[in-house]
Amino acid sequence: MNFFSKLVQRFQRSNHVSQIEEVPLAQLVDWIGAHAQEIIVRDTLVEELELYKKQLGEKCAGFRSQLQEWEPLIPMEQKSEVLTLFNDARKMMDLLRLVEKSSLAEAIHFHVVIEPKMERFIQKIMDSSLGSHYSFLLTDVEKTKDATLNPLLQMVLELNDLRDTFEQKVTRSGFRAFDSMTQRALQLKDTAALVEKLSKDKSYKQDRLQLAHLKRGEKEQELEKLTLEFAAMRSDNHLKDGRIEEAQYRVAHFTQQAELLQEELFGVQEALHVNTTKLQQEQELVEKALQGALQKKVTVVLPNLISASSS
Repeated sequence: MNFFSKLVQRFQRSNHVSQIEEVPLAQLVDWIGAHAQEIIVRDTLVEELELYKKQLGEKCAGFRSQLQEWEPLIPMEQKSEVLTLFNDARKMMDLLRLVEKSSLAEAIHFHVVIEPKMERFIQKIMDSSLGSHYSFLLTDVEKTKDATLNPLLQMVLELNDLRDTFEQKVTRSGFRAFDSMTQRALQLKDTAALVEKLSKDKSYKQDRLQLAHLKRGEKEQELEKLTLEFAAMRSDNHLKDGRIEEAQYRVAHFTQQAELLQEELFGVQEALHVNTTKLQQEQELVEKALQGALQKKVTVVLPNLISASSS
């Protein structure tokens, strides 16, 4: 049994009747990664990626040579536009060949970026003069045929088909779903960390607010006592005025402090409510995605502090 199979089994807490598995949030990313690795091994995706890289490199090398051979054949009236398209084709191939240095997950994310770029480039070729005037790119044999696809367009379509074939293999394996869930799990961890921080902030501000109320109460009692004591004195006493003013200042200070803390606490409570709701939604999405991929119920177990905030 390989390491990843052991890691999957390590986290299993399945009930054979209900098929419910509990996964602690702290272990969720590794748990998903272990399942994804099993798919990679099962469907030989690493080998498929290496084959794709090899085929991509060979095609790009051949197409670059072809572009170089075509350049002297470009009619003068199309030269500027066609050379621009050729340079765009080279840039597209440079972009595609970045896959050769990529991991499986990186290649998948990269394809999300490259696909719309290829589609726009295909449309650019079709909208150009080369879209309908490309006979100078054809061989003598191709010129005798009734219908021949634009050679530059065919080149780009072949690269796109190569990319699409690899993408389909990844999609059929189910790896893409786990790769997407990894991103969701990371977002869930970030949101959970924020909720935990806000929960601690809330407790801290509640304690400070309680202390401010306590101090204000003490100073109010002190002020009341001083007022009663000095009221009984007949003579005017500067000490009397000074001590009362000091007590009044302290009462006002702790009153203002309590009001500021109450406002800050309200802000934290609002943020906590918003992010707790967000956390619950993200948790449901992750659990639903895992259930769809694994065909069994999976519960993500949140830390105690966060669970308390969510309730």
